[in-house]
Amino acid sequence: MAFDKRVIGLIIIVGFIAGLIGAFYTHLLHGIQQFVYNYSAADHLSFGAAVARVSPLERLIPLVICGVVGGVGWFLIHRYGKGGVGWFLIHRYGKGVVDIKAAVSGKMDMHPITTLLHATLQIITVGIGSPLGREVAPREASAGITTFLVDHFDIKKEDRQLLIACAAGAGLAAVYNSPLSAAIFTLETLLLTWNVRAMSAALVCCGLATFVTRQAGVGDVIQYTMAQPSLGSHYVEFSIALGAIVAVGVVLFNITQSKLPSIHRSSPVMIPISIVAFTLVGVMAMYFPEIL
Repeated sequence: MAFDKRVIGLIIIVGFIAGLIGAFYTHLLHGIQQFVYNYSAADHLSFGAAVARVSPLERLIPLVICGVVGGVGWFLIHRYGKGGVGWFLIHRYGKGVVDIKAAVSGKMDMHPITTLLHATLQIITVGIGSPLGREVAPREASAGITTFLVDHFDIKKEDRQLLIACAAGAGLAAVYNSPLSAAIFTLETLLLTWNVRAMSAALVCCGLATFVTRQAGVGDVIQYTMAQPSLGSHYVEFSIALGAIVAVGVVLFNITQSKLPSIHRSSPVMIPISIVAFTLVGVMAMYFPEIL
C-alpha cells in the first residue's frame, strides 16, 4: 500500500523530532552525571570510571537522593498526571502514564505533558545513578509528542499506529546511535509485522533520528564499548550454559515477583519503597560501583 503524502511528511517530522529529543536527553543525562559525580567532558572519563573513582559514601548519597526524587516524582505523576487526549482534560482513559504499546494499539492515548514529565524524570534518576536503561525516556517522549501531533491530522488508524510506533523506535535509535536495531525493535515489538510499508517507514524514521542526534552535538559514538575476543568453540558451550541459567533466572524472577503484594503506582506508599530500594542499590554500589 502506497503512503499518503501527509504520512510521508509526518514520518520525516517524527524522525526529526525524535532526533532532537534523543540529543536533548543525552546532553541532559551527561550533564547530571558530571554534576553528581564531579567530573567533566575534559576529563575524558566514562561514567563507570567516574563512579569508581569517588568514595563509597559519594556513591551512596546520590542513590538515596535518587530514591527521594524518583519516589516523589513518580507518585505525583501517577496520582495527578493526565491520560487521554487533549492538553488539560482527562478523558475515559483516566490518569497516569500510558504504555507505548497501549498507545500504538489505539487502546489509550499518551498525554504529552504527563509523558514528557515522566520521561524527563527517568533521565534525571538515571543520571543520578539509577541502574536502569536510558532508552525508555526518549521512546516515551517521542511517542507522546507524536500522539499529540497525529491527532491534528485526518489520517487512517493504521497510519496513526505506524507513526507512534516509528516515533518510539526512532527515540531508541537516537539515544543509542543504532538505527537498524531500533527499526527491528519497532517492527518486532510494537508493530508485529514485517511488511514493506512498515519496514520502510521504520528505517527512514530511525535513520533520520540518528542522523539528527549525531548532528546535534552527540556525535557518532558507540554507547557501550566491549572487548572483542576471538570466538572459539568454548564460547558456544558457554553461551548454551549461560542461556539456560538466564532462562531459569527469568522464570524464578517472574514467580517471585507474582508473589509480591500489588501496590498501585499512585499510592504514596511508593515513596518509601522507592527510597528503600534505591538506598539498597546505593549500599551495593559502595562495594560494587559497576552496578551503576
